[in-house]
Amino acid sequence: MRLKKTLSIVFAILVVMALLVGCGPGPTETPTEPPSEGPTEPGKVETAKPTEAPPLRKMAWICESSLTDGGWNENGFAAVNELAAKHGFELSYQEDVKGTEVADVLRNYAASGYEFVISNEQYHAEEMAVIATEFPDVTFGCINGYVAAETGNMYAITGDNWQHIYLAGVMAGGVTESKKIGLITFSTDSDSALLMVAAWGSGARAHDPDVELIHVATGSFSDLAIGKEMAISLVDQGCDVIFCNSGDTNETVMDYCIENGIFAVSAIVNRNDWSPDYVIGSAMLQPSDMLRVIIDGYVEGTLAPSTEVMVMGLKEGIEDFIINPDIKDKVDPAVFEKIDQIRADIIAGKIVKDDLYS
Repeated sequence: MRLKKTLSIVFAILVVMALLVGCGPGPTETPTEPPSEGPTEPGKVETAKPTEAPPLRKMAWICESSLTDGGWNENGFAAVNELAAKHGFELSYQEDVKGTEVADVLRNYAASGYEFVISNEQYHAEEMAVIATEFPDVTFGCINGYVAAETGNMYAITGDNWQHIYLAGVMAGGVTESKKIGLITFSTDSDSALLMVAAWGSGARAHDPDVELIHVATGSFSDLAIGKEMAISLVDQGCDVIFCNSGDTNETVMDYCIENGIFAVSAIVNRNDWSPDYVIGSAMLQPSDMLRVIIDGYVEGTLAPSTEVMVMGLKEGIEDFIINPDIKDKVDPAVFEKIDQIRADIIAGKIVKDDLYS
């Protein structure tokens, strides 16, 4: 009996101990560190790899004669460089592009990843209008262009090409004493030459109906000797005011006029500071102004290319006649009043191109 009781007590103790062990804390897990991604050098900071800058957009510009003509091309080249830098374009250019080269050069640029291909020369307009249809994803532009592409991916922009010359003609009619004024152009029968003849002569006769115009042509934008020869011919025929608009020859003709006491009008750019006595003014139609219109408009999305020629003049600030301030005290004030009135009438549409031929 005593043994049985003792065994019962021992059994009870064992049960209690078993319960105590079962309720105790479980096994402790050893914390593990996250896997290492490799040793890092002391002081080294991990940085992202730099991304490559996107390639520059590509623009091409060509002209028919020399870049150093002192006028049309030189003015256009300076402007296109400025605009390319402004808008982040890589610029390629070629000068003296003429004849059969024109189509090849335009086509090569268009096929070589250039998104905007521009010519500074009006006589490239027809070939550009054809080539533009072959490359509808490329934008083209022709300064003084007189025809646009039917595909609508070409800017053909031009001045009125008569308003500034008309005003210069008024000035010429006011200062001539011989009543003979001379005009030198590249050709005698192109549309642009004939328009200059009409504007220069009509402007002069608006001031003095008895003024006679004598027109000659160089047949070259770069033959300086021919330019001087044409100027001598006009002076020999009695002209005492000469306007030359024929590329590189413009400056040669002006030099001759100044040296020989003949009044001169500068073409394209302002050369009023060449002489306080014989440069009466500058007939301004600069490619730089037209380039700004189309390149800024293209990049900023404010002006789209068109199937129509874009014609701008005095009102848009593309053309103007700037009187030489040094000549003002040597000319009848009535001449300047006449110029101011005619400028206002042109801007208001009271004088239009058809009036040149009436």
